[in-house]
Amino acid sequence: MCSSDLAEAHDRLGFTTEAGRLYQLMAKGPKRPVVTEQALLGLGKVYLSQHDTAAARRVFEHYRLEFPTGRFEREALHLLVQTMIDDGDLTNLLHFCRAWMLHHPKHSERPWMYQQMAGVLLRLNKHEEAIIATEEAFKAGAPKTAGALLAYADLLAQMKQYEQAIEVYHTVTENKPDHDQLQWARLQIVRGWQALNQHDRATVALAELGQTDDSLVTRFSSTYHESIKQARQLPQEGL
Repeated sequence: MCSSDLAEAHDRLGFTTEAGRLYQLMAKGPKRPVVTEQALLGLGKVYLSQHDTAAARRVFEHYRLEFPTGRFEREALHLLVQTMIDDGDLTNLLHFCRAWMLHHPKHSERPWMYQQMAGVLLRLNKHEEAIIATEEAFKAGAPKTAGALLAYADLLAQMKQYEQAIEVYHTVTENKPDHDQLQWARLQIVRGWQALNQHDRATVALAELGQTDDSLVTRFSSTYHESIKQARQLPQEGL
């Protein structure tokens, strides 16, 4: 069994300290790029499994410097970003994402990187920039999954861009989401029309929401129904 196989076996069995020692020996041994690449990636993963994100980050940064177009370039990039997220180093991560985008104008990971930027910007309360990053991710080819579209629509609604949010929620309902996603999208459509004082449309959207076994959705639905009813009565009460 070669050193890399032995290290991987130790790691799988939970002997992470011994696995880390073997990976370190491989990385410090004779310069063989194939072995060194595998050793650095394996060592970084071991540190992650030991919750030593600082050490893992150093290893993944080392890998990217030594093997900028290596076999594990994509995985190392993803793991490096994850370690920075786990560390809560959001300001430096945002700087890193922007610098990476600048130096990789045609890289296949640009959609993914835009999504990471959007998440970081959202956590930094930079909501408008997060919307732009999300839109750029979609333009670059990021999959428009129900989950991704719901997150985008929720962000638009949070910024009170209700009409655009409703359009996105409608897109979700038309693309075979799962039950929970469908219920959430329809509920947010009701909320959006209500926020825009479009009570007729809110009523129609509420009817489309229909009956559900979800007690939380049922409670929200009942609340919105009563709210819409009261809103309709306000003009009459003022006569």
